[in-house]
Amino acid sequence: MKKKAIACILTACMLTLSPLCAQADAAKAPAVYYSETGGLTQSIEPRLNYLSSVFTHFVISGSYAQMQGNYTIFSNMKVRLQVVMQHSSNNSTWSNVSGESWSQTWITSGQHILPCRSHAPLAHGYYYRAQTTATVLSSSGAPLETVIVYSNPSYYA
Repeated sequence: MKKKAIACILTACMLTLSPLCAQADAAKAPAVYYSETGGLTQSIEPRLNYLSSVFTHFVISGSYAQMQGNYTIFSNMKVRLQVVMQHSSNNSTWSNVSGESWSQTWITSGQHILPCRSHAPLAHGYYYRAQTTATVLSSSGAPLETVIVYSNPSYYA
């Protein structure tokens, strides 16, 4: 009986102290950068320190592109979300489309969505995609964590 009580007390101590150790390690950790194609961050390892998820979406509607970026965070941290439309003639080498970039910053927890629509009609004969970047910033503005996700490409004939 005594052994069970001691084991329970030790387990309770470990469970109580482990989040404190994780917070201390995260506070001194350098900025972390991730990149994922396909729109979601669920398969990224190691686990994210601040952001819960980052998502992007891209669709061609008529001759314009509609896209969005979003992220979820469970603490009140400053996060800058940027969505950039990219194009490629060969679906391999990508470049940003001039004038097709959107950015917004929030300092609240929860899910935040940045919907975007291209300003100009798309040029024929190119692949297009969205690049979404979510950057968690410290109070001094230094990046703590950056996640970049790319949508699947779409061809505009």
